[in-house]
Amino acid sequence: MKNKFIFRLLLLVTMMALIYSCRNNELLTEHDNEVYNNSSQFKLTSKVISLDESKHKEKLASVISDVQNKVSKIQNKAFGKNINYDNIIIDTKNVTYIENGPNYHTYTFRIFRENAPNDGLVENLLLTPLPDGSYKEFLITYNFTEQEKKTILAGGDVSRKGKMNIVELDQGTFGNPLAKSSSCSYQDVDVYISCADGVHNSSNVGSWGSCIHKGKPGAPVYYSFVALVCVDDPDSPGGISNPPSGGGGGGGGGGTTNPNPNPPCVIAPTDPTGVGLVDNDGNPCTVGVPTVPVLSSFPIYVRNLPADLKALINDSANSDFYIGLKNYYDINLGDYESTEYVNWALQFKKNNQNMSWEVFWNNKFSVAPNSSIDVEDNEAGNYDETIFENFDFENQQAQWPTINPVIAASDFVGWGANGIRRNCMDYAKAQIAKSGFKVSNYYDVDSQGNKQTFQIYTEQGGVNLNDLYKGVSYLKYALSNGIPVIVGIDDKTGHPGNLDNSTDHFVVIVGMGTDSKGRYFRFYDNAAGDVNQGTHPENKLYIKYPDRIFTGQTQCIAYRAGTEYDYIMTMIRKSK
Repeated sequence: MKNKFIFRLLLLVTMMALIYSCRNNELLTEHDNEVYNNSSQFKLTSKVISLDESKHKEKLASVISDVQNKVSKIQNKAFGKNINYDNIIIDTKNVTYIENGPNYHTYTFRIFRENAPNDGLVENLLLTPLPDGSYKEFLITYNFTEQEKKTILAGGDVSRKGKMNIVELDQGTFGNPLAKSSSCSYQDVDVYISCADGVHNSSNVGSWGSCIHKGKPGAPVYYSFVALVCVDDPDSPGGISNPPSGGGGGGGGGGTTNPNPNPPCVIAPTDPTGVGLVDNDGNPCTVGVPTVPVLSSFPIYVRNLPADLKALINDSANSDFYIGLKNYYDINLGDYESTEYVNWALQFKKNNQNMSWEVFWNNKFSVAPNSSIDVEDNEAGNYDETIFENFDFENQQAQWPTINPVIAASDFVGWGANGIRRNCMDYAKAQIAKSGFKVSNYYDVDSQGNKQTFQIYTEQGGVNLNDLYKGVSYLKYALSNGIPVIVGIDDKTGHPGNLDNSTDHFVVIVGMGTDSKGRYFRFYDNAAGDVNQGTHPENKLYIKYPDRIFTGQTQCIAYRAGTEYDYIMTMIRKSK
């Protein structure tokens, strides 16, 4: 049976990093979904980059080193848990970069604590620039459930109310954020920006993963703004008489219930001079620092890889593999099956250095382990008991007919199509079903005792001439009557567990003909996710003498890279 992680690859439609686009949409605070008409203040855009891609790389490298030294000496308490930052790792390959126009930005990094308990907490470092070129630093801790993490990593989102702990890191200690008034504290304020169609907004955050704009410009965005909120002192920095709802402060969440029917609004700075968390222009809105949670734990997985695979995935030339495999790993929360798959994928890349991520991912399932086993779950009965004439194909005087594909290329079933078990026999069965046909099990016989499988070749025994003649005669009959036929393929030494101890793969015979290389059967190869490869006119199996084998090369590039030799037809499975 297939390893169950192959099935989980169905979730892979969320593989690339999200790139958000912000428009002039409604700006809301979560407390009562009050609508504010100041969304024109926001020109926020967000993307995931690596530190190497940042134009502030040199300065950030210094800041990160400084932060690591600072936090090694301190402890924090969040959500009732003591957090020791004695030895931390800051991920610099998956950084969320947010801009508000050309002159203001923030960076959010994931922090990992070595030997940290599995307490579910997620820690981020938020950096916002100051006028002197330095950065104000915040440590943010999220208290998400495992399901909430999976929802976010899959492109959805969840409420962060009561789930954020915010502290400012200042000159080696946790700074006192109270400024002029002891009634002030850092709070998180929710800002929702609807998707381009307005369908996904603050009222249905949990369903954002199904938005048609997911991963594209126009996707809904949920920002958390770190804002200095002051209570009961309108003259203090921020000038707000009641804080918005949400977590925050050193206490780790909750905030204060807001009786004000018009809760305060929040704006983002447009340049570093606005980052005092105080609006000096008399605007009643609080100035906040935008961030989003960064959850990926992939860097820790990479850090523990064998040296050769670690060097491979960290090579800048393989950045597309890093991003793609990270997204797959994340959406499965780094479980056992996902780590096994990523390990295998990296080994495959190591052995096929010239393969691009696009080609690999387009054919990701067809080259995965155990994806070529016929699980023999076909329904018995309804066999085709037509008596077909013998075809003396070895007689050069006998006409070898030319039959164009009996299935249109437009009906090709490419690997990765929804609703099909990730297995080459299952894809072949889906392909012949396009013409209304099914396949029998390997050992099935009809009412006359005739076998439904012609085993024409095995690695151990070579060619079975009796089955070869019958099988080729059947293929001529079937194609002449518009019937596609599934055949087995041997392409490497050994086998994955099929009953003939030889078959590694299955394809569909759709036509036959003759060219300068000889007589051939044409096939569709469902190992390809690309229709042009899967239905390529050069997907041909030629009769080769003196061996009397049918052999040829697939045009499915990724699958071919994992084979040892050209395809050899092993068995012919009658359609019904």
